[in-house]
Amino acid sequence: MVGISALSDDLLLKILYFLPTKVAVSTSLLSKQWEFLWMWLPKLEYDEYYDITGPLSSSWLRYAEFIDKNLPLHRAPVIEILILSFSYGSLSRPDRIKIWAGIAVSRFVRELSIVYLCGKPSDVLSLPRSLYTSNSLMTLKLEGNNILVNVPRIVCLPSLKTLELHRVAFLDEDSLRLLLSHCPVLEDLCIVFVRDRDQDNLIAIVVTSRLCSVYPCI
Repeated sequence: MVGISALSDDLLLKILYFLPTKVAVSTSLLSKQWEFLWMWLPKLEYDEYYDITGPLSSSWLRYAEFIDKNLPLHRAPVIEILILSFSYGSLSRPDRIKIWAGIAVSRFVRELSIVYLCGKPSDVLSLPRSLYTSNSLMTLKLEGNNILVNVPRIVCLPSLKTLELHRVAFLDEDSLRLLLSHCPVLEDLCIVFVRDRDQDNLIAIVVTSRLCSVYPCI
């Protein structure tokens, strides 16, 4: 019987792809062959809901340090998918999430998904300015009432085809118009926003192949 370490690096990467990123990183301790394999993964997913165990306060700090240490070590020339999901709003640090998103943009990320569910109004997550001029970004998904879409004066997303904005905040009334007007190849758009600050009264705007429909979101 052939041991798993006898498999090619390409096959081992395919196996690691289906593991949680935190587990995939831990395989670097197995042997020299495994030490750097995870760094070539095309998809990275950091989800504190599934990854954090133990007391939340100390565990979140260790988890943030884990991402601080390992995300910059990623070696693939392109990050195909990066998922950052944080649901413990009282613990999450928006400044660190902003840095991680900036690293992804510098690594030519193609799909970026950020979930930031936070109950403290002061913990606003403002996205890095480099995100709004990314040539590689094809899919952007944002969810969370404390994510601030602050579109700079210079914005250009020439590759963005899918945009999903779920209950995010806009800096002003012009931010959404400015963003959409600089996405020349946009095909799929979904926006869910709160109407009159009533959390039970939502409106969804869905655009597919440039056909627009607006309907209540139950």
